[in-house]
Amino acid sequence: MTSPVLVLLAIAIDRIVGDPTWLYARIPHPVSLMAKFLMAGERGFNRPALTPKQRKQFGGVVFGLYVISFVAIALLIEHLVLHFLPGFMGTILMALLASSLLAVTSLMEHVQRVQMPVMMGDVETARLEVSKIVGRDTSELGQDGIIRAALESLAENFSDGVVAPIFWFIIFGFPGIVFYKAVNTADSLIGHKNERYIDFGYFAAKGDDVVNFIPARLTGLLLSFAAVPDGVAKARNGMHVMLRDAGKHISPNAGWPEAMMAGILGVKLGGPRTYKGQQHDGVWLGDGREALVADDITKGLSLIERAWSIILCIVIVIIFISNLLFEGVFV
Repeated sequence: MTSPVLVLLAIAIDRIVGDPTWLYARIPHPVSLMAKFLMAGERGFNRPALTPKQRKQFGGVVFGLYVISFVAIALLIEHLVLHFLPGFMGTILMALLASSLLAVTSLMEHVQRVQMPVMMGDVETARLEVSKIVGRDTSELGQDGIIRAALESLAENFSDGVVAPIFWFIIFGFPGIVFYKAVNTADSLIGHKNERYIDFGYFAAKGDDVVNFIPARLTGLLLSFAAVPDGVAKARNGMHVMLRDAGKHISPNAGWPEAMMAGILGVKLGGPRTYKGQQHDGVWLGDGREALVADDITKGLSLIERAWSIILCIVIVIIFISNLLFEGVFV
């Protein structure tokens, strides 16, 4: 288990700094490096001439080598930093590196960029902004569809981009968060159920399902606790909707935070949506309002902010207790 102080610093840096554009205009973001490595393997081994079984096998090998390579790099970086910069300076540097793999600030900023044009009645700009954070077709979305897509992305990506990496970071340290981000990035790139990737990306998709299984359910609980200041009834309804509807989602994990968000806000999420011109009859999560308003995004963002604060408080409590019991050994 990694140092609670290291976790605290990493999540604080991410919330304060986020992903500075000036920095990543000059150097590649770690996730960009992961994507380039993986897609180089995909271009070399995902060939149409191969049989589905061969594509699945090659996809598994490429995925495995890709994940192992980045975990090995993470272990090497951690060893070098802690060897040459022991103590607090090394902790600061590792926290900076880990913070680049967290995404609460960038997530909230992206959703706020959808919220502002919605509030101003600028549907075209809102469609453009929401298209940057969802995979569905957005060209025909009205206000309800835009807000629904933004809320679903907010809930799911809070799990994938914040809770899950922190979970793996706490358990396995810097190599753990790199491991998670490598798997999650692979799923977002090749884990699609289309002709090109359904076989080659099979192991990436299944791996992502596994690494997000516990974090997705923890995210639902965190959102429930975060809803208590707005009324116990909202938290209770969120729990009711989550337990009832989460399993209906096509994803084994995304339904948990999304259903909880729907229940807390008293809205319907999910439902039909279009991908590459084809309509998919997605199930509804929740039994509240279908007509959504800009204030629903405001409430969703507030909920995420409180859930993040709960994570911060939990880590601080762990540090306090560990210092009492072990005289600062975890610092």
